[in-house]
Amino acid sequence: MRKLYVLLFIFWTLKRVSLAKEHGIFTVKEHTVLDENKGKGENFCIAYNPDNTTLPTEVSLKPLLDLSSSILCVDPVDPESFHGKVVIVQGGNCSLLENALIAQKHRAQSVVISVTKPHSMKFNGSEELTIQVAIIFRDDIKLIKDIGNNLVAGLSVPDQPNIDYNMAVIWIMATGTAVIGALWGGSSAHKAATKKKKKEIRRGTAGNEETDKDEGEDDDSNDSVPITPVVVVVWVCMIVIVLLLMFFLYDYFVYIIIGLYSLGAVHGMYICLSPLVLVIFPFKARIKILPCKKDTKNRPLVVSVVLVIFCIVFVAVWFYYRHADFAWILLDIMGIAFCISILKTIRINSFKTCFLLLSLLFFYDIFMVFITPYLTKTGESIMVEVATGSGGTKEQIPVLLQVPRLSTSVYSVCYATAYSMLGFGDILIPGLLISHCYAFDLKVNSKRIYLITTSIAYGIGLLLTFLALAIMQIGQPALLYLVPTTVGTALLVAKYRGEVRHLWNGCLDKKDEDDGDSNTVSSCPSSRMAEEGQNTCHKRASSNSDSDILEPLIESEILNVHTN
Repeated sequence: MRKLYVLLFIFWTLKRVSLAKEHGIFTVKEHTVLDENKGKGENFCIAYNPDNTTLPTEVSLKPLLDLSSSILCVDPVDPESFHGKVVIVQGGNCSLLENALIAQKHRAQSVVISVTKPHSMKFNGSEELTIQVAIIFRDDIKLIKDIGNNLVAGLSVPDQPNIDYNMAVIWIMATGTAVIGALWGGSSAHKAATKKKKKEIRRGTAGNEETDKDEGEDDDSNDSVPITPVVVVVWVCMIVIVLLLMFFLYDYFVYIIIGLYSLGAVHGMYICLSPLVLVIFPFKARIKILPCKKDTKNRPLVVSVVLVIFCIVFVAVWFYYRHADFAWILLDIMGIAFCISILKTIRINSFKTCFLLLSLLFFYDIFMVFITPYLTKTGESIMVEVATGSGGTKEQIPVLLQVPRLSTSVYSVCYATAYSMLGFGDILIPGLLISHCYAFDLKVNSKRIYLITTSIAYGIGLLLTFLALAIMQIGQPALLYLVPTTVGTALLVAKYRGEVRHLWNGCLDKKDEDDGDSNTVSSCPSSRMAEEGQNTCHKRASSNSDSDILEPLIESEILNVHTN
């Protein structure tokens, strides 16, 4: 599997680099001011192929000939008007190469062809070209006309920063969210398994009375939801269906996503804030909903009700101002709380279930980002189109972290959005693995070695994602880098510690193999491991003594139950 990861990475890296169109800047100014640093002017994004065209880093302005309403498929009526000018023409029935050769024939300096959608810049016979050729979106032509009548223009590729500093902010938020959520989720999963084992032990010693009393204890671990392999497959299928619905019905489905996410954000903020608020305001007053009701414990706390109202108001403020410049701050706060609450609630039973989930989404992410551009009419990936808002509305799906771009490069006109973004899936999916590894740490008392190493691996995988984004300048499937780093690290640590089989199957007592004692027999039923995923291996001494010793590993506590 590791070799497959490497081959996929090399193949898609080389293929996407070879197919990527370069972006340049088309500068347009009034003819009265030739100094590009002064006067009224605008920059527009263009696409060109460096194999066909070489653009300078410093712009050289030439007179602009606007023929954007004409199709240059035949010789123009006034060929002398082309000499030494930058010509804008409309893409039509003939190829881009034919447009460029006609402009070159009449000694044009450059030709910029307006198109309505992304266009291939790969020309057959392009060795004949000697002039600059680029394409520009037709919507930008309207803006160029608004600048004035007597214009000069030039094409260039100014130096640009490869990495925006907002990536550091996203890295800190994503890594911190994944680790905090994993700590909370892993401890909740461990508490749930520990509590269940204690109940099983007490059921045979203390009777039903104490068991019933124990079941009434308030423990947040009861809120965890276990995930099985069947659920994983259904989950991935639902993700694919939702993404396709978003792509084809974006203008309608985006409002459904916003509504559902708003409800989830309220719940997530409440889950994250309630422990802190109850510590700061330890009031026990409860709201009397039904005066005749005797069981006051089921009545909500006044503090909890106030907190719910605060969360609802917070989300409502974001919804109302979601198009404002500061809305990303509210969105990121909601997103962090939402992700932490999901990691706290969802529990994966075994490492092999984690591996199944990450492997399926690994190929899903690659397909949706790298393969779908060859299947869509626009040539853009389904994932990027949905993330950046592919519909006619101004709405954007909120299930992502976003930070405004901090660079002041002229290439900002080429960005599909003014924000750098990271989807929740790139936090939640590896976060579930880290959470499971932390629960395994607590079971085997390994001093958090799995938590620390997988957390570092997640941070490194995210850095690799940003590095690939800077090199290739196209959207990257983050799981392409996060899955190998996190899964590979966990398996390497398990191999070094001799716990691969136990980590994989969920059997948590590695001493069964390591001791090598002929009088020691492992009693970890595979059927129960598959069902519960968190079972503790037991070691039973097979001597002739009158007592059987049961030694479940529950953190640092060892419970010895002697029966006559």
